[in-house]
Amino acid sequence: MRLTSGLSEDREEAINRAADLAIEYMKTMEKKVLVDYNYYPLEQQKKAFERVSACLLEKSENIRQHSSTIKEITREARIYMEIVRAASKKIHDLTDVSSDPGASLSVDSLKKSLSEIRDAMDALQNSTDAAYLSLHPEEMSPYEDLSDTGYIGFCGEGS
Repeated sequence: MRLTSGLSEDREEAINRAADLAIEYMKTMEKKVLVDYNYYPLEQQKKAFERVSACLLEKSENIRQHSSTIKEITREARIYMEIVRAASKKIHDLTDVSSDPGASLSVDSLKKSLSEIRDAMDALQNSTDAAYLSLHPEEMSPYEDLSDTGYIGFCGEGS
């Protein structure tokens, strides 16, 4: 079959007319409907996919950082608990010795025990201070009210 059209000086008009005739031929002779694809929605979806991918990468990095922080805090908590346990044991041992009527407590042994307890308490205080600073890097007051910031939208976009 041959498609005929009039002559046209405008190239774009001639291309559009040829496309219209081809579409009309497909409708009538081949019983097929051609769809004019609009690439704008496809481009919009591609851009949205890129935004979501970037956001997921950012969130993955945040999760990795938080995971690392949690591991560090867990390690610090174990150390802290060991220091608390050691201090508690030293205090317990001292009270056991002092409450035993048969034990002789010399001033030197009492001073030595108290010195060990003081060292354990100093280590406990240092560990507590370090834990506080790692949990509150902005050095905010432990009694400061932390208000809920609320939802700020997906990846920082408006809600």
